[in-house]
Amino acid sequence: MKDKETLAHFAKIKDKEKFAHYAQMLNSVVGGTETEFTINLLSAGLYEQGRSIINDCTHDRIQKYWRGERGVSRLAPEIKNYFNHFILIDDLDEMINKSQYPIICKKLMKEPFLITTGESDVLATLAEIHEHIFKFSDNSEIELPYDNNTNITIKDIIDTYTLKDDEKRSIIKLCGILKRDLKELNKITITVWSQQEIINNDDNEKEWRDNVEKLLVESLNNYEVQYDKVKATYEKLLKVLNSKRPIHECINKLCSIGEEIISEKHFVTSNTFDKTVFQDMIKDFNTNYKILAEKIDSF
Repeated sequence: MKDKETLAHFAKIKDKEKFAHYAQMLNSVVGGTETEFTINLLSAGLYEQGRSIINDCTHDRIQKYWRGERGVSRLAPEIKNYFNHFILIDDLDEMINKSQYPIICKKLMKEPFLITTGESDVLATLAEIHEHIFKFSDNSEIELPYDNNTNITIKDIIDTYTLKDDEKRSIIKLCGILKRDLKELNKITITVWSQQEIINNDDNEKEWRDNVEKLLVESLNNYEVQYDKVKATYEKLLKVLNSKRPIHECINKLCSIGEEIISEKHFVTSNTFDKTVFQDMIKDFNTNYKILAEKIDSF
């Protein structure tokens, strides 16, 4: 969480205009129709119950949010109990391409925001603005059963068929980290595939293949670092999830994916690696993570 002074200027404008400024700034960068974008942004960070409330809003009401003719002060209490900070970060990450971060940084420096932030802090800054507008508290600093660095230590987990609140927060946060890291791993994997195809194609000039082979070495190094990162995070997630498999099939599937990753079945140079299976694995992770995020409060 940033210093309270971060939003000092933005906090002074009329409450009913805040969401409109926020939505229009983001839409000018990422694009999309006004109504659809407004619905998606209002739904960011919400479980399925909260998203249903947004979807039930009339077209006129959505347009008033977009134009700044209506604030979200009455909407916020309706969706507050369905909001999760880590899902918000995840939704913003899905909405915005990293290549757009520099543009957002420049726009945040202008009225009515006057906020200076680095590219690495874009999502956190947008989340802070979002939570300020809706008057949601940032629960990212709630004490979790592991610390926030890469040396996460899981506390003793009681083997039951229920999930405690601290376990739920741990699971959502770890899954959010995995989703972003798997996305990055997929990008590196695509690079490795394309370089391998060039090298293995005898129709390509030898000099070109030799140069690409040198690049492949670097790509494989990057891949190994990223894969180890995913593997280490999944090991921590399994410490929480493994005993919870009977709760729901989505948990069982997430655990199975983790076991495959830890066994290095999906490592790009292994004998068991399959391009289609690898991409299906990432899709399966995202699908079951979404189900888990929507249902976890009922577990």
